[in-house]
Amino acid sequence: MQEKPFLIEIRQDRPRPNGRFVPAASLKITEEFRTSGLLHDLAPDDLKNLVYLLTFLSPEGNCTVSLPIITSAMRASSHQVKERMHRLAEFKFRDMNVITEIKYESGLYTYSLHPRLVAYEHLTTSEPHSTSPIVTGSRERVIANTRNRYATPRAEAERMVAEQLGHGTPETEEQHKLRMRLENVGLTTEQASDVLSTYAADVIAQQLDWLPYRKAKNPAGYLLAAIDGGYKEPRSICEQRFVLEEKFSGESNLDDEVILDDEPPETSNNEVRLEIDGPSLSLPPEE
Repeated sequence: MQEKPFLIEIRQDRPRPNGRFVPAASLKITEEFRTSGLLHDLAPDDLKNLVYLLTFLSPEGNCTVSLPIITSAMRASSHQVKERMHRLAEFKFRDMNVITEIKYESGLYTYSLHPRLVAYEHLTTSEPHSTSPIVTGSRERVIANTRNRYATPRAEAERMVAEQLGHGTPETEEQHKLRMRLENVGLTTEQASDVLSTYAADVIAQQLDWLPYRKAKNPAGYLLAAIDGGYKEPRSICEQRFVLEEKFSGESNLDDEVILDDEPPETSNNEVRLEIDGPSLSLPPEE
């Protein structure tokens, strides 16, 4: 039997007396990946995209990922990732595809390692580690411990399922308003979704507020660059603020001077008191 470039080992971890276990799998790259010439023929970018796919090995031994999930991992736009993975799917080694690309009726894309490049090995059941805690007691206690150790929170599970099916999570009111502003500038729905999922809301809102002062010929492109590059406040806003600060500062000083000029003299209506070297003299008031 010819060796395959990839070997997936499937095992049963933490076996229980009732026959239950925790599925686990690991992937190994064999020498065939190098000696067959596959490593040599793969372009650097294609090799990188292949490694991304390999990291999504499931505990059951399946190496499959959907477009939304791998897009999030690559930290690129959905359009860019789709082009990269499609190029890898078109690549053939010895008249054989390295990965498979499947498009569903819903528009969802999934990518899988081609089964002809993979060998599977089912390992014997592994024994619990000597330091693994053994939970004993009531049935409720065992169930609670199992949920705490292995269960995925419901909100997280729903998010993962929605992403796998290509469904987006519900938007908040703030995200909806930002999406409308982004699309009004000229971004496509896909670009707006990528921006909202990648950058903080306050960063997006700040750059949108500053955009009218940029005088950009291509507002949509400039906005994307500003958000990604963290562009600073436009110079025109800085200059305008400086002029206003100078103006208000001058008016404040003028008001202070007027107040000082309008202060009444601190004199008494009954007498005028003069202090000269020597004893003080009190003069009668003016009639």
